Amino acid sequence: MKKTLILEIVAATPHTETGIELALLESLNGSKVTYCPIYLYLSESFWNTPVNGNELNETSHNAWLIYTYAIIGKLVQVYTFTQNQLEPPNILQQQERQYYDSLQIDEIVKRWPYPMSLTENGDTSGMSILAFYKNLKYSVLTSLHCTELLIQQIKPDEIIIFNGRIPTAWPTYKLGKYYGIPVSFHERGSNNRKYVVLDEPVTDISGWQKLISPHIHRPFRSLRLGAGVYYRNRRLGISNTFGQFSKGETRNTDLKHPKIDSGEYAVFYTTSNYEIDQVPPLDNWYEVGKSQREIVMTLLELCFSHDILLVIRVHPNERFYPSLMQPSFEQASDEKFFTDLNMDDRCLIVSSDSNICSYGLGEKAAFRFSIGSSISWELMYAGYPVAVLSKSLGSGFRGVIELKTVEDIVNYITNSTSEVDKTFPLAWADFQTTYGEEFVYFESQDNNKLLILKQKQLEDHIDNETFTKFK
Repeated sequence: MKKTLILEIVAATPHTETGIELALLESLNGSKVTYCPIYLYLSESFWNTPVNGNELNETSHNAWLIYTYAIIGKLVQVYTFTQNQLEPPNILQQQERQYYDSLQIDEIVKRWPYPMSLTENGDTSGMSILAFYKNLKYSVLTSLHCTELLIQQIKPDEIIIFNGRIPTAWPTYKLGKYYGIPVSFHERGSNNRKYVVLDEPVTDISGWQKLISPHIHRPFRSLRLGAGVYYRNRRLGISNTFGQFSKGETRNTDLKHPKIDSGEYAVFYTTSNYEIDQVPPLDNWYEVGKSQREIVMTLLELCFSHDILLVIRVHPNERFYPSLMQPSFEQASDEKFFTDLNMDDRCLIVSSDSNICSYGLGEKAAFRFSIGSSISWELMYAGYPVAVLSKSLGSGFRGVIELKTVEDIVNYITNSTSEVDKTFPLAWADFQTTYGEEFVYFESQDNNKLLILKQKQLEDHIDNETFTKFK
């Protein structure tokens, strides 16, 4: 019998629900499943919250979790750690393991720019294990320690965890590799009714490209019909799952510079550098230079030598993070670096919180550059070529312009074309609106945040009394 270990390292919807969904599916398909929400021991009051299964919409997230774990506990072994198992001396022994250096924990901790959690109350919401310890390294070592204890006890044939990018997940992935155990990663799907399972962390573009590739070969007519709706909604700020950053932008492109009116400018769309710079495997992500800042300085020089103004559109996602950054990263924000450049008359900065229309900037520009942000494919679909200066989900696909050297950029500026091959933008739209597996045991609620266990789907496996009387 196959033995599956599913580790839950965050307590955030819909990821908790996805882990439980996979636990149920694996169990009912004949696997021996151990499901371990590492964070559960953190709250003394966690198990004392009354739960009424008929009033789930009115209960707290904790209460919902208790109820759900009790239900799946009838089919899956739910393993939780005690406080005594996770005393600091036990955790810190991880640093003495022979594999410790290969896990790159110290490097990950150094790069992670945010405080321990996006929540301040230390409960089991968000990245709760981080909120509890108030120490990133200790939290990462805790996840690592829990994982190793379970590997030694259960001897699983496979491990499934969330995402693979955040600090508490990456070492778990590396530890599984060390023990020769395949590790898979779950993430949300194209809408709140779907999820996806990848063979590599979400930062590995090869896994996503395997999912995108079949969409390249779909009939053009069906791709075109869906793409029109998708890109129109994107521009209007409408999204099925992820927040749409264009929401709140106006049609205003009124920047005070004569070259804006004449269209003698290039626009560079930045990425949220925290998503790249904190992850060691992505050290070679950028093609022209070692960082986004180096790319900007290169573009500044090249644009100036060709009498072109450079407009830097800072990624709107950056506006959410300055107040969350750890003090040691206060000076590390790319946006601050770009803002300081605004004193240079060779460039203009459009800040992350500006309502200037990102699309309008691209439509009027002579040249468009990006770090593979989704606006690249949106502008390409609208008929405007975009040059990508990094690896991206579009890397290697037909029609995607990739510039890897300074010479490539010079040639692009001097010999640019207005022709656009829409193969990838069409496939991207189709992928974005369809990818993922439908939940079997959960259904989405109107608030699009909490997924509720479908009791009917489990009635053949669990008696009704469990659903109605558990507290």
